Amino acid sequence: MLGIATYQLTHLYQTLQGDSTLNSPWQLTKEAEAELRLVEKMLQQRHASQLQLQKPLLLFILPTPNSPRGLLGQFIDKSVTVIEWLFLPNQTVKTLQVYLSLITQIVTMGRHRSKMLMGYDPDKIIVPLDSQQQATAWEMSTAWQIAFADFMGAIDNHYPSDKILQFYKIHSFILPVITHHKPIPGGQTYFTDSFSKGCTAIYGPKHTQTIMTSGVSAQCSELIAVIQVLQLTASDPINIVCDSAYVVNVASHIETATIKNTLDPELLNLFLRLQTTIGSPSSPFHISHIRSHTQLPGPLSLGNDKADKLIGSVFQQAQASHALLHQNTSALTRMFHLPRSQAPAIVQACPTCQHVPGVAPMEGCNP
Repeated sequence: MLGIATYQLTHLYQTLQGDSTLNSPWQLTKEAEAELRLVEKMLQQRHASQLQLQKPLLLFILPTPNSPRGLLGQFIDKSVTVIEWLFLPNQTVKTLQVYLSLITQIVTMGRHRSKMLMGYDPDKIIVPLDSQQQATAWEMSTAWQIAFADFMGAIDNHYPSDKILQFYKIHSFILPVITHHKPIPGGQTYFTDSFSKGCTAIYGPKHTQTIMTSGVSAQCSELIAVIQVLQLTASDPINIVCDSAYVVNVASHIETATIKNTLDPELLNLFLRLQTTIGSPSSPFHISHIRSHTQLPGPLSLGNDKADKLIGSVFQQAQASHALLHQNTSALTRMFHLPRSQAPAIVQACPTCQHVPGVAPMEGCNP
């Protein structure tokens, strides 16, 4: 009813979570006090209109920041009368919540509320997607198909000339424009691969390199590789082939997604870096998944194998050097830029460098 989105009350929600100590005092932060004053202001200004049964009921989907909001209303006397505002929960369940998916949730919520109020669906649903974007949604999004299943009304993208709706239309970010769901014709192809101990590789026509990372998992290392590829090829449309389905799924949807802020700090930082890199001036890219170590013929398998061999070459060079010179972990890390998790593994696997404890002297013998 107030027209306040859930993200605008984030600090109040955090205050209401309380503390593990039951008798700990609660205190409003300055941000929470400002949000409370916003609620008070909106209580004084907002109102709801009476539902007129002879007029069509409309569901407006408004592209507001963080997540869309819905408005059930009627267009009467050249203005929109507000029946009910619709908002999504403050906390998301998924790690990455794609904006189009949030729109489908608002559509489902609006249809449910319309049936509760009127007994039937809205006469028209106005969405912030043009005809081409709607066609893409029908083709690519199962959530979109489910949200509009059995809907017999009209789907439109033209908002009435009303000051409430025009104010919310200033935000225009719905579907990804840099990320393509189909391979880009003529785009150069880059391959990425990673090693669980913090080594990742990039193989492509203009850039081929190995990167030592501090990533604790292969997924984190591969995310760093994708970020590096996008930064190196910012002026060229490219296709990225990656053998991590997890990374492909993240990179395909993160451009306009809402990121859950309760993630592991390292993973959250990588997600934000990837989203910022895609959002900065960049050329279009497509990323697709390939199964690794399939031994199948063809240029894609060959490219993936070359990226895989780049990772093994650095580690093997460090092993060969240690077998000859027997450097300690610090020297290996410095010489080959290995992460600290790899260098000890090389030293511990070397039989020459294993410490053999001395035999304790027998009783009665002088040391």
